Amino acid sequence: AVRMADITLLAEAASCLSDAVQAPAVDLEDSLDKLKKALVLINRADEVSGPTQPRSLESMLLRGFQSLASYVLQDGEEANDLKRAEAHFNAALKDSSSSPRARFGKAVLSAHRGNWQTALKSFREVLMRAAPHKPTDGVQVVALRHLRFAMAFCFVGLGRMEKAQKALLGVIELHPDPEALCALSRLATRDSDTREAKASAMTYTSKAMQVAPKHPVVLLQAADHAFKVGHAKQTNGEPPPEWALAKSFLEEAAEGVCSKQVRAELHYQQGRLAHVKGDVAKAMREYEQSVDLMPQHQIAVYTLAQCLVHRKLYSRAMKLLEKSPKHMRQEPEVLKLLITAYLATNDNEHNHKAREASDRLVALVPEDVEALSMKAEAYTRVKPKDAVSTYERLAQLLESPENQSEATPEMWNNMGTIFSIYGDPAMAQRAYEKGLEFVEQQILHSTDPQEKKELEVS
Repeated sequence: AVRMADITLLAEAASCLSDAVQAPAVDLEDSLDKLKKALVLINRADEVSGPTQPRSLESMLLRGFQSLASYVLQDGEEANDLKRAEAHFNAALKDSSSSPRARFGKAVLSAHRGNWQTALKSFREVLMRAAPHKPTDGVQVVALRHLRFAMAFCFVGLGRMEKAQKALLGVIELHPDPEALCALSRLATRDSDTREAKASAMTYTSKAMQVAPKHPVVLLQAADHAFKVGHAKQTNGEPPPEWALAKSFLEEAAEGVCSKQVRAELHYQQGRLAHVKGDVAKAMREYEQSVDLMPQHQIAVYTLAQCLVHRKLYSRAMKLLEKSPKHMRQEPEVLKLLITAYLATNDNEHNHKAREASDRLVALVPEDVEALSMKAEAYTRVKPKDAVSTYERLAQLLESPENQSEATPEMWNNMGTIFSIYGDPAMAQRAYEKGLEFVEQQILHSTDPQEKKELEVS
Protein backbone atom coordinates (compact mmCIF):
# COMPACT_ATOMS: atom_id res chain seq x y z
CA ALA A 1 0.00 0.00 0.00
CA VAL A 2 2.86 2.34 0.86
CA ARG A 3 4.58 1.59 -2.44
CA MET A 4 1.33 2.20 -4.36
CA ALA A 5 0.81 5.57 -2.65
CA ASP A 6 4.41 6.50 -3.49
CA ILE A 7 3.90 5.57 -7.15
CA THR A 8 0.59 7.46 -7.34
CA LEU A 9 2.09 10.64 -5.90
CA LEU A 10 5.12 10.50 -8.22
CA ALA A 11 2.87 9.87 -11.23
CA GLU A 12 0.78 12.92 -10.29
CA ALA A 13 4.01 14.95 -9.89
CA ALA A 14 5.18 13.82 -13.33
CA SER A 15 1.83 14.89 -14.79
CA CYS A 16 2.12 18.36 -13.19
CA LEU A 17 5.67 18.69 -14.47
CA SER A 18 4.60 17.70 -17.99
CA ASP A 19 1.71 20.17 -17.98
CA ALA A 20 4.01 22.96 -16.77
CA VAL A 21 6.45 22.65 -19.67
CA GLN A 22 4.02 21.84 -22.47
CA ALA A 23 2.55 25.31 -22.98
CA PRO A 24 4.21 27.96 -20.77
CA ALA A 25 3.32 30.70 -23.28
CA VAL A 26 -0.35 30.38 -22.34
CA ASP A 27 0.13 31.21 -18.66
CA LEU A 28 3.62 31.38 -17.18
CA GLU A 29 2.37 31.85 -13.62
CA ASP A 30 0.18 28.75 -13.93
CA SER A 31 3.17 26.78 -15.22
CA LEU A 32 5.32 27.91 -12.28
CA ASP A 33 2.52 26.98 -9.86
CA LYS A 34 2.41 23.49 -11.38
CA LEU A 35 6.17 23.17 -10.91
CA LYS A 36 5.77 24.04 -7.23
CA LYS A 37 2.91 21.55 -6.91
CA ALA A 38 5.10 18.86 -8.54
CA LEU A 39 7.81 19.46 -5.94
CA VAL A 40 5.28 19.25 -3.10
CA LEU A 41 4.01 15.90 -4.45
CA ILE A 42 7.58 14.55 -4.79
CA ASN A 43 8.29 15.53 -1.16
CA ARG A 44 5.08 13.83 -0.02
CA ALA A 45 6.03 10.67 -1.92
CA ASP A 46 9.39 10.61 -0.14
CA GLU A 47 7.64 11.08 3.21
CA VAL A 48 5.29 8.18 2.47
CA SER A 49 8.29 5.93 1.71
CA GLY A 50 9.62 6.73 5.15
CA PRO A 51 12.33 9.06 6.51
CA THR A 52 14.86 6.24 6.80
CA GLN A 53 14.47 5.09 3.19
CA PRO A 54 16.76 6.49 0.45
CA ARG A 55 15.12 8.46 -2.32
CA SER A 56 13.86 6.36 -5.19
CA LEU A 57 15.31 6.69 -8.70
CA GLU A 58 12.02 8.18 -9.89
CA SER A 59 12.11 10.79 -7.13
CA MET A 60 15.66 11.86 -8.03
CA LEU A 61 14.82 12.09 -11.74
CA LEU A 62 11.67 14.12 -11.17
CA ARG A 63 13.55 16.48 -8.83
CA GLY A 64 16.20 16.95 -11.50
CA PHE A 65 13.70 17.76 -14.24
CA GLN A 66 11.68 19.98 -11.89
CA SER A 67 14.80 22.07 -11.18
CA LEU A 68 15.72 22.17 -14.87
CA ALA A 69 12.22 23.26 -15.88
CA SER A 70 12.22 25.93 -13.16
CA TYR A 71 15.48 27.34 -14.51
CA VAL A 72 14.20 27.43 -18.11
CA LEU A 73 10.77 28.88 -17.34
CA GLN A 74 12.29 31.66 -15.22
CA ASP A 75 14.81 32.57 -17.95
CA GLY A 76 17.79 31.49 -15.88
CA GLU A 77 17.06 33.85 -12.99
CA GLU A 78 17.51 31.05 -10.45
CA ALA A 79 21.09 29.91 -11.11
CA ASN A 80 20.94 27.43 -8.20
CA ASP A 81 18.28 25.48 -10.11
CA LEU A 82 20.96 24.23 -12.50
CA LYS A 83 23.22 23.13 -9.63
CA ARG A 84 20.31 21.31 -8.00
CA ALA A 85 19.37 19.63 -11.29
CA GLU A 86 22.93 18.41 -11.82
CA ALA A 87 23.13 17.06 -8.26
CA HIS A 88 19.86 15.12 -8.70
CA PHE A 89 20.90 13.65 -12.09
CA ASN A 90 24.31 12.65 -10.69
CA ALA A 91 22.58 10.93 -7.79
CA ALA A 92 20.25 9.14 -10.21
CA LEU A 93 23.20 7.92 -12.31
CA LYS A 94 24.94 6.69 -9.17
CA ASP A 95 21.82 4.69 -8.37
CA SER A 96 21.37 3.45 -11.96
CA SER A 97 24.21 4.16 -14.39
CA SER A 98 22.09 2.98 -17.34
CA SER A 99 19.13 5.33 -16.72
CA PRO A 100 18.31 7.01 -20.08
CA ARG A 101 16.40 9.83 -18.40
CA ALA A 102 19.30 10.69 -16.10
CA ARG A 103 21.65 10.73 -19.08
CA PHE A 104 19.18 12.91 -20.97
CA GLY A 105 19.11 15.38 -18.08
CA LYS A 106 22.90 15.53 -18.00
CA ALA A 107 22.94 16.03 -21.79
CA VAL A 108 20.58 18.99 -21.49
CA LEU A 109 22.86 20.55 -18.88
CA SER A 110 25.91 20.07 -21.13
CA ALA A 111 24.07 21.65 -24.08
CA HIS A 112 23.06 24.60 -21.93
CA ARG A 113 26.73 25.20 -21.09
CA GLY A 114 27.76 24.97 -24.74
CA ASN A 115 29.56 21.63 -24.31
CA TRP A 116 28.08 20.41 -27.59
CA GLN A 117 30.25 17.32 -28.09
CA THR A 118 29.59 16.05 -24.55
CA ALA A 119 25.87 16.73 -24.93
CA LEU A 120 25.74 14.99 -28.31
CA LYS A 121 27.48 11.92 -26.94
CA SER A 122 24.95 11.70 -24.10
CA PHE A 123 21.98 12.20 -26.42
CA ARG A 124 23.28 9.41 -28.67
CA GLU A 125 23.59 7.09 -25.66
CA VAL A 126 19.98 7.86 -24.77
CA LEU A 127 18.94 7.17 -28.36
CA MET A 128 20.68 3.78 -28.34
CA ARG A 129 19.22 2.79 -24.96
CA ALA A 130 15.71 4.23 -25.14
CA ALA A 131 14.86 4.09 -28.85
CA PRO A 132 16.46 1.01 -30.40
CA HIS A 133 13.48 0.53 -32.73
CA LYS A 134 11.24 2.92 -34.65
CA PRO A 135 8.06 3.66 -32.67
CA THR A 136 4.93 4.61 -34.61
CA ASP A 137 2.83 6.30 -31.94
CA GLY A 138 2.51 7.16 -28.27
CA VAL A 139 4.91 8.71 -25.83
CA GLN A 140 7.95 7.07 -27.45
CA VAL A 141 7.36 9.04 -30.66
CA VAL A 142 7.18 12.29 -28.70
CA ALA A 143 10.37 11.42 -26.80
CA LEU A 144 12.22 10.44 -29.99
CA ARG A 145 11.10 13.66 -31.67
CA HIS A 146 12.46 15.81 -28.85
CA LEU A 147 15.66 13.76 -28.74
CA ARG A 148 16.35 14.26 -32.45
CA PHE A 149 15.62 17.98 -32.16
CA ALA A 150 18.09 18.22 -29.26
CA MET A 151 20.72 16.43 -31.34
CA ALA A 152 20.12 18.86 -34.22
CA PHE A 153 20.71 21.72 -31.79
CA CYS A 154 24.07 20.18 -30.82
CA PHE A 155 25.06 19.71 -34.46
CA VAL A 156 24.37 23.40 -35.12
CA GLY A 157 26.51 24.31 -32.11
CA LEU A 158 29.32 22.20 -33.60
CA GLY A 159 28.88 23.77 -37.05
CA ARG A 160 27.82 20.45 -38.62
CA MET A 161 24.87 21.77 -40.60
CA GLU A 162 24.26 18.73 -42.82
CA LYS A 163 23.97 16.52 -39.75
CA ALA A 164 21.63 19.07 -38.15
CA GLN A 165 19.43 19.04 -41.25
CA LYS A 166 19.33 15.23 -41.22
CA ALA A 167 18.29 15.18 -37.56
CA LEU A 168 15.54 17.74 -38.19
CA LEU A 169 14.24 15.77 -41.16
CA GLY A 170 14.05 12.82 -38.76
CA VAL A 171 11.87 14.96 -36.47
CA ILE A 172 9.34 15.87 -39.16
CA GLU A 173 9.22 12.25 -40.38
CA LEU A 174 7.66 11.46 -37.02
CA HIS A 175 5.49 14.56 -36.79
CA PRO A 176 5.25 17.90 -38.69
CA ASP A 177 6.81 19.80 -35.80
CA PRO A 178 6.52 23.57 -36.52
CA GLU A 179 9.78 24.52 -34.80
CA ALA A 180 11.69 21.82 -36.70
CA LEU A 181 10.19 23.08 -39.96
CA CYS A 182 11.26 26.64 -39.10
CA ALA A 183 14.77 25.42 -38.26
CA LEU A 184 14.97 23.63 -41.63
CA SER A 185 13.86 26.84 -43.34
CA ARG A 186 16.66 28.77 -41.63
CA LEU A 187 19.25 26.12 -42.50
CA ALA A 188 18.19 26.09 -46.15
CA THR A 189 19.43 29.66 -46.70
CA ARG A 190 22.10 29.80 -44.02
CA ASP A 191 25.01 29.20 -46.39
CA SER A 192 23.29 29.60 -49.75
CA ASP A 193 21.40 32.38 -51.49
CA THR A 194 20.42 30.42 -54.60
CA ARG A 195 16.91 30.26 -56.01
CA GLU A 196 16.70 26.59 -55.02
CA ALA A 197 17.69 27.36 -51.42
CA LYS A 198 15.10 30.13 -51.18
CA ALA A 199 12.41 27.86 -52.64
CA SER A 200 13.28 25.15 -50.12
CA ALA A 201 13.09 27.65 -47.26
CA MET A 202 9.72 28.88 -48.49
CA THR A 203 8.40 25.30 -48.65
CA TYR A 204 9.35 24.61 -45.04
CA THR A 205 7.93 27.96 -43.86
CA SER A 206 4.65 27.32 -45.68
CA LYS A 207 4.34 23.87 -44.09
CA ALA A 208 4.97 25.39 -40.67
CA MET A 209 2.25 27.99 -41.27
CA GLN A 210 -0.18 25.22 -42.24
CA VAL A 211 0.63 23.20 -39.12
CA ALA A 212 0.69 26.03 -36.52
CA PRO A 213 -0.23 29.45 -37.98
CA LYS A 214 -0.38 31.11 -34.53
CA HIS A 215 2.86 29.69 -33.13
CA PRO A 216 5.24 32.59 -32.24
CA VAL A 217 8.27 30.85 -33.77
CA VAL A 218 6.36 30.21 -37.00
CA LEU A 219 5.16 33.81 -37.15
CA LEU A 220 8.73 35.06 -36.65
CA GLN A 221 9.97 32.79 -39.43
CA ALA A 222 7.19 34.04 -41.72
CA ALA A 223 8.08 37.64 -40.82
CA ASP A 224 11.75 36.99 -41.58
CA HIS A 225 10.89 35.50 -44.96
CA ALA A 226 8.54 38.40 -45.85
CA PHE A 227 11.20 40.94 -44.84
CA LYS A 228 13.89 39.33 -46.99
CA VAL A 229 11.59 39.04 -50.01
CA GLY A 230 10.70 42.72 -49.65
CA HIS A 231 14.33 43.73 -49.20
CA ALA A 232 15.29 41.94 -52.43
CA LYS A 233 12.49 43.67 -54.34
CA GLN A 234 13.01 47.22 -53.04
CA THR A 235 14.15 49.50 -55.86
CA ASN A 236 12.55 52.96 -55.74
CA GLY A 237 12.94 53.77 -52.05
CA GLU A 238 9.30 53.00 -51.26
CA PRO A 239 8.69 50.34 -48.58
CA PRO A 240 7.65 47.12 -50.35
CA PRO A 241 4.27 45.57 -49.37
CA GLU A 242 6.08 42.55 -47.90
CA TRP A 243 7.37 44.74 -45.07
CA ALA A 244 3.81 45.55 -44.02
CA LEU A 245 3.14 41.81 -43.99
CA ALA A 246 6.27 41.23 -41.89
CA LYS A 247 5.08 43.90 -39.44
CA SER A 248 1.69 42.21 -39.07
CA PHE A 249 3.36 38.84 -38.41
CA LEU A 250 5.57 40.42 -35.73
CA GLU A 251 2.62 42.10 -34.04
CA GLU A 252 0.76 38.79 -33.94
CA ALA A 253 3.84 36.97 -32.63
CA ALA A 254 4.22 39.53 -29.82
CA GLU A 255 0.84 38.49 -28.42
CA GLY A 256 1.97 34.91 -27.79
CA VAL A 257 5.70 35.26 -27.08
CA CYS A 258 6.97 33.91 -23.78
CA SER A 259 10.50 32.50 -23.87
CA LYS A 260 13.49 34.81 -23.61
CA GLN A 261 15.01 33.53 -26.85
CA VAL A 262 11.84 34.12 -28.87
CA ARG A 263 11.37 37.59 -27.37
CA ALA A 264 14.99 38.41 -28.28
CA GLU A 265 14.38 37.41 -31.91
CA LEU A 266 11.14 39.43 -31.94
CA HIS A 267 12.93 42.60 -30.79
CA TYR A 268 15.73 42.05 -33.31
CA GLN A 269 13.29 41.73 -36.20
CA GLN A 270 11.32 44.77 -35.04
CA GLY A 271 14.58 46.70 -34.88
CA ARG A 272 15.61 45.56 -38.34
CA LEU A 273 12.29 46.70 -39.78
CA ALA A 274 12.63 50.12 -38.13
CA HIS A 275 16.24 50.34 -39.35
CA VAL A 276 15.45 49.88 -43.04
CA LYS A 277 12.69 52.48 -42.72
CA GLY A 278 15.22 55.02 -41.41
CA ASP A 279 14.21 55.08 -37.73
CA VAL A 280 17.66 54.27 -36.35
CA ALA A 281 16.86 55.42 -32.79
CA LYS A 282 13.94 52.99 -32.53
CA ALA A 283 16.02 50.27 -34.19
CA MET A 284 18.77 50.66 -31.60
CA ARG A 285 16.27 50.47 -28.73
CA GLU A 286 14.93 47.20 -30.15
CA TYR A 287 18.44 45.80 -30.72
CA GLU A 288 19.37 46.69 -27.14
CA GLN A 289 16.31 44.87 -25.78
CA SER A 290 17.22 41.85 -27.90
CA VAL A 291 20.80 41.79 -26.58
CA ASP A 292 19.65 42.33 -22.98
CA LEU A 293 17.38 39.31 -23.27
CA MET A 294 19.87 37.13 -25.12
CA PRO A 295 23.54 38.23 -25.20
CA GLN A 296 24.23 35.25 -27.50
CA HIS A 297 22.00 36.66 -30.27
CA GLN A 298 24.92 37.18 -32.62
CA ILE A 299 23.27 39.24 -35.37
CA ALA A 300 21.59 41.55 -32.83
CA VAL A 301 24.92 42.13 -31.03
CA TYR A 302 26.74 42.79 -34.31
CA THR A 303 24.07 45.12 -35.73
CA LEU A 304 23.85 47.11 -32.49
CA ALA A 305 27.66 47.44 -32.44
CA GLN A 306 27.56 48.68 -36.06
CA CYS A 307 25.03 51.36 -35.07
CA LEU A 308 27.18 52.42 -32.11
CA VAL A 309 30.31 52.71 -34.28
CA HIS A 310 28.35 54.66 -36.91
CA ARG A 311 27.26 57.08 -34.18
CA LYS A 312 30.85 57.29 -32.89
CA LEU A 313 29.91 55.68 -29.58
CA TYR A 314 33.09 53.65 -29.68
CA SER A 315 33.39 52.81 -25.98
CA ARG A 316 29.94 51.23 -25.93
CA ALA A 317 30.65 49.32 -29.14
CA MET A 318 33.93 47.98 -27.76
CA LYS A 319 32.34 46.91 -24.48
CA LEU A 320 29.52 45.16 -26.31
CA LEU A 321 31.82 43.24 -28.66
CA GLU A 322 34.37 42.39 -25.97
CA LYS A 323 31.60 40.81 -23.87
CA SER A 324 30.12 38.89 -26.81
CA PRO A 325 30.33 35.06 -26.83
CA LYS A 326 33.78 33.62 -27.54
CA HIS A 327 32.74 31.96 -30.81
CA MET A 328 31.41 35.29 -32.04
CA ARG A 329 34.73 37.03 -31.33
CA GLN A 330 36.37 34.55 -33.68
CA GLU A 331 34.28 35.73 -36.64
CA PRO A 332 36.30 37.91 -39.09
CA GLU A 333 33.55 40.54 -39.55
CA VAL A 334 33.16 40.92 -35.78
CA LEU A 335 36.92 41.34 -35.34
CA LYS A 336 36.97 43.95 -38.12
CA LEU A 337 34.25 45.96 -36.41
CA LEU A 338 36.04 45.73 -33.06
CA ILE A 339 39.36 46.86 -34.62
CA THR A 340 37.56 49.75 -36.32
CA ALA A 341 36.27 50.91 -32.93
CA TYR A 342 39.72 50.53 -31.32
CA LEU A 343 41.48 52.51 -34.05
CA ALA A 344 38.82 55.23 -34.11
CA THR A 345 39.60 56.23 -30.50
CA ASN A 346 43.34 56.70 -31.30
CA ASP A 347 44.02 55.77 -27.69
CA ASN A 348 47.33 54.05 -26.91
CA GLU A 349 45.74 51.16 -24.99
CA HIS A 350 43.17 50.65 -27.72
CA ASN A 351 45.87 50.79 -30.40
CA HIS A 352 47.62 47.88 -28.69
CA LYS A 353 44.31 45.99 -28.48
CA ALA A 354 43.80 46.69 -32.18
CA ARG A 355 47.22 45.19 -32.94
CA GLU A 356 46.43 42.02 -30.96
CA ALA A 357 42.99 41.69 -32.59
CA SER A 358 44.44 42.28 -36.05
CA ASP A 359 46.91 39.41 -35.55
CA ARG A 360 43.97 37.09 -34.79
CA LEU A 361 42.05 38.47 -37.77
CA VAL A 362 44.84 37.93 -40.31
CA ALA A 363 45.41 34.43 -38.95
CA LEU A 364 41.77 33.70 -39.83
CA VAL A 365 41.76 35.43 -43.27
CA PRO A 366 45.39 35.82 -44.43
CA GLU A 367 44.47 36.89 -47.99
CA ASP A 368 41.88 39.50 -47.00
CA VAL A 369 42.88 43.01 -48.15
CA GLU A 370 40.82 44.81 -45.50
CA ALA A 371 42.22 42.60 -42.73
CA LEU A 372 45.83 43.23 -43.82
CA SER A 373 45.14 46.96 -44.09
CA MET A 374 43.79 47.01 -40.53
CA LYS A 375 46.80 45.07 -39.26
CA ALA A 376 49.18 47.42 -41.05
CA GLU A 377 47.49 50.50 -39.60
CA ALA A 378 47.44 49.03 -36.08
CA TYR A 379 51.14 48.15 -36.25
CA THR A 380 51.95 51.59 -37.70
CA ARG A 381 50.61 53.12 -34.50
CA VAL A 382 52.44 50.92 -31.99
CA LYS A 383 55.31 49.17 -33.87
CA PRO A 384 55.72 51.04 -37.15
CA LYS A 385 58.84 49.16 -38.24
CA ASP A 386 56.96 45.86 -37.91
CA ALA A 387 54.27 47.18 -40.26
CA VAL A 388 56.62 46.94 -43.27
CA SER A 389 56.12 43.20 -43.91
CA THR A 390 52.33 43.56 -43.71
CA TYR A 391 52.36 46.47 -46.17
CA GLU A 392 54.60 44.45 -48.51
CA ARG A 393 52.06 41.61 -48.50
CA LEU A 394 49.25 44.12 -48.97
CA ALA A 395 51.02 45.66 -51.97
CA GLN A 396 51.33 42.21 -53.55
CA LEU A 397 47.62 41.52 -53.13
CA LEU A 398 46.64 44.91 -54.56
CA GLU A 399 48.54 44.12 -57.76
CA SER A 400 45.86 41.54 -58.51
CA PRO A 401 42.98 43.02 -60.62
CA GLU A 402 40.27 41.49 -58.40
CA ASN A 403 41.67 43.28 -55.32
CA GLN A 404 42.29 46.73 -56.81
CA SER A 405 38.73 47.92 -56.11
CA GLU A 406 39.38 47.49 -52.38
CA ALA A 407 42.26 49.98 -52.37
CA THR A 408 41.85 53.52 -51.01
CA PRO A 409 44.05 56.63 -51.37
CA GLU A 410 44.73 56.48 -47.60
CA MET A 411 45.94 52.90 -47.92
CA TRP A 412 48.48 53.79 -50.62
CA ASN A 413 49.55 56.92 -48.73
CA ASN A 414 50.17 55.01 -45.48
CA MET A 415 52.06 52.38 -47.43
CA GLY A 416 54.24 55.03 -49.06
CA THR A 417 54.99 56.67 -45.70
CA ILE A 418 56.08 53.41 -44.02
CA PHE A 419 58.16 52.33 -47.01
CA SER A 420 59.88 55.72 -47.22
CA ILE A 421 60.89 55.59 -43.54
CA TYR A 422 61.59 51.90 -42.90
CA GLY A 423 61.51 50.10 -46.23
CA ASP A 424 62.36 50.52 -49.88
CA PRO A 425 62.19 54.12 -51.28
CA ALA A 426 61.35 52.71 -54.72
CA MET A 427 58.35 50.90 -53.26
CA ALA A 428 57.38 54.12 -51.45
CA GLN A 429 57.43 56.02 -54.73
CA ARG A 430 55.33 53.31 -56.42
CA ALA A 431 52.79 53.41 -53.58
CA TYR A 432 52.46 57.21 -53.82
CA GLU A 433 52.08 56.98 -57.61
CA LYS A 434 49.38 54.33 -57.24
CA GLY A 435 47.57 56.53 -54.73
CA LEU A 436 47.73 59.57 -57.03
CA GLU A 437 46.55 57.52 -59.99
CA PHE A 438 43.67 56.19 -57.90
CA VAL A 439 42.61 59.69 -56.78
CA GLU A 440 42.83 61.12 -60.30
CA GLN A 441 40.51 58.41 -61.58
CA GLN A 442 38.03 59.18 -58.81
CA ILE A 443 38.16 62.92 -59.61
CA LEU A 444 37.38 62.20 -63.27
CA HIS A 445 34.26 60.23 -62.37
CA SER A 446 33.05 62.35 -59.45
CA THR A 447 29.93 64.52 -59.95
CA ASP A 448 29.80 65.91 -56.40
CA PRO A 449 31.70 69.24 -56.09
CA GLN A 450 32.45 68.71 -52.39
CA GLU A 451 33.68 65.18 -52.97
CA LYS A 452 35.84 66.39 -55.88
CA LYS A 453 37.36 69.07 -53.66
CA GLU A 454 38.21 66.52 -50.96
CA LEU A 455 39.75 64.21 -53.55
CA GLU A 456 41.92 67.02 -54.90
CA VAL A 457 43.21 67.62 -51.36
CA SER A 458 43.97 63.88 -51.12
